[in-house]
Amino acid sequence: MKFLIFDIFNLHGPGMVELYRQHAACIARSIPILETLINENMEGADETIQELEHECDAIASKLEYAIENTFPLPFDCEELHELISSMDDIMDNLEEAVIKLVDYRFTPDRDIKELLKKCSNALGILEEGVACLGDRNKSRASKKFCELRGKMKNIEKDCDVLERQIIRESYYVPPEETLTLKYSGVLSFIMDRKILQQCFTEYNNLRKRREVAECIEDTVDMCWHVFHIIKKITLKWA
Repeated sequence: MKFLIFDIFNLHGPGMVELYRQHAACIARSIPILETLINENMEGADETIQELEHECDAIASKLEYAIENTFPLPFDCEELHELISSMDDIMDNLEEAVIKLVDYRFTPDRDIKELLKKCSNALGILEEGVACLGDRNKSRASKKFCELRGKMKNIEKDCDVLERQIIRESYYVPPEETLTLKYSGVLSFIMDRKILQQCFTEYNNLRKRREVAECIEDTVDMCWHVFHIIKKITLKWA
């Protein structure tokens, strides 16, 4: 039996598509938070993202409840559970990235800002893509969804490249001569300790940078995964 894309995600009862759209819209409300981080304004970002994550959890719970309390459907509910779980993971990863930036007092550099911008774009595309589920015009919805899916894939690839670069840089080791200690006198010993401390500080900053980048990239990966799941469901049943 074949279904329109709208019907596939609305078989659980009236308003189900609207809940999916609300979930994506709630996730997209984190975009202004990312913009403040790009502008190096950390104040209150962690608290705001946590409140938003709780709102998204509430919508996800409504969706899970609807699936678990619906009569058997003509397709696997596991795929819908996977969709809800992936959307929930988007907010979890994003929340972790924001909290790390705030807790580490890490000012985003050029590459982290670029990742934040791409993540922001991905969240906007996610909202548009999920909104396609509510379009009863199959041809129009499919065309727009495919265009958005292509954009999301390009963003995901760009973020992969940036993340790999940041990971490589996180293994940077200062030149050997920098770490050579000289004990020719008290002043020299103090200076060497300062140099060594600078090396440790730089290394720690690179590790923090890597952790933040990985969380942001995981967020974009999950955005792409949502598109992948929707495509898989519609190919099977639409």
